[in-house]
Amino acid sequence: MIQYASHTHRCRTLLLLEYFNEFDAKECGVCDICLMNRKSENTRNEELSSAIRSYIEQQMAVTPRDLSLAFENISEKILLQTLKQLIEEEVIHYDSVGKLTLNTQIKS
Repeated sequence: MIQYASHTHRCRTLLLLEYFNEFDAKECGVCDICLMNRKSENTRNEELSSAIRSYIEQQMAVTPRDLSLAFENISEKILLQTLKQLIEEEVIHYDSVGKLTLNTQIKS
């Protein structure tokens, strides 16, 4: 019980299930730990989005490869997910030569 109450990194549901030797469950997504992890992940994604926008703004236009090299410390999966989100939100787009640029006609 003390371990359950004092644990700060593991999903509460998983802790309970593991106590009963059930190891095939997924994180619940609704306990305090899961919500804290999700909030932390969203903050990191927002910081990465901002950094990507700033980099593109400085460079005027970049290839996806340029971004990959500039953000080599970020996993490719996370970088691609963030780029996809920025494109879907129409914050960035591909220009006529296939480079990523900031969308100057952002809808309000």
